[in-house]
Amino acid sequence: MHADSVKRVMKAMIRAKEEEGKSVVSFQKSMIEEAVSVLERNESLTLFGVKDTNQISRDLVNRLRRQPGFVFHTTDAMSERGRAVDVERINPLTGRAMTGSSSGSCINILKGINDLAIGTDGGGSVLAPALSTQLFSIMGKGMGLTGMTKKKSTDELAFIPGVGVISHEYRRCVQAVRALCEVTPEEWKRTQSEFQLAVPEAGGVQLPDGRDMREALQPYIKDLPENIQVRTVQVPNLQDRRESIAFLEDIFAQGFDAVLTMEGPIDLYGYGDSVMGVWGKTGETGQQASGKYLVKSANLVDATAITIPVQDLATGLVLIGKSGREAGVRLMKVAEVFVEKVDRPALYQRYFMDGYQNRNLGFGSEE
Repeated sequence: MHADSVKRVMKAMIRAKEEEGKSVVSFQKSMIEEAVSVLERNESLTLFGVKDTNQISRDLVNRLRRQPGFVFHTTDAMSERGRAVDVERINPLTGRAMTGSSSGSCINILKGINDLAIGTDGGGSVLAPALSTQLFSIMGKGMGLTGMTKKKSTDELAFIPGVGVISHEYRRCVQAVRALCEVTPEEWKRTQSEFQLAVPEAGGVQLPDGRDMREALQPYIKDLPENIQVRTVQVPNLQDRRESIAFLEDIFAQGFDAVLTMEGPIDLYGYGDSVMGVWGKTGETGQQASGKYLVKSANLVDATAITIPVQDLATGLVLIGKSGREAGVRLMKVAEVFVEKVDRPALYQRYFMDGYQNRNLGFGSEE
């Protein structure tokens, strides 16, 4: 058992204690004992948090706890009443109000408290916070990962939340979803057939930073494996949730396996929050500059959705695949192709996940 690994566990708990009442609602005092047992068995340790909502069942949490190396650490704070922006917490990366509602979960990953979190997504509450903090996420509604009760969105759309996972590593997201969905090795090994991928046409969407979405996607869709067939499609106003829902339903009806978008910068130039958006032209303009597009609709069409951070601040690729267990497995495997094309700055890892584990040395403290 490596001494550095034990130190990391101790620092994660100390940091969780420091964040209690902020991004952490509570933490498991048994974590250290469980984590040390994992390290003694030479297993890869994954500390995880769970969003503070009754939409996540204990059965799902226990499925993950039964996986080798996974240790439940914290209950994570969420934005008040599931709001799309968390006005009580700051995004450690952008310095803006944190995107909701799985806000505490993302903060706790950035601060080195956890490696992974389980959250819920009604209208982007897993996908958007992950994008805003340059994290990976998988929302598994299309694979049967759902919340407990029906809710209603701010624009009066009825839905059952999807359940998803967030992490600084894509492989951990996949490992967690495979465990939560109980995907067998045989299901995972099935050969990939031709995959039909839709991308927005040039001139269809202008991102808040002024780039054309199709042009921003180009570096990631060139030189793809032959089995991934990319086709350009016309798109409506993707920020209008009703229009984007109809668009996604039509795309899947046409036989496409998934849609790929570039979304963000999330909540940097404006906030994608309906509570602000109803306040005249000023509110509407700010909401339209939020960088949120299909992330707001993925759960509402019972999709599986994946976010992959790119090197642009609070921005990433969004893959939205049709409903179905097999379709979800195929989407996760196709996403690996895009994960290999992205690389976050080394400073991001050093400053956040690594740096937050270091002790702050204030006046009078000793090295």
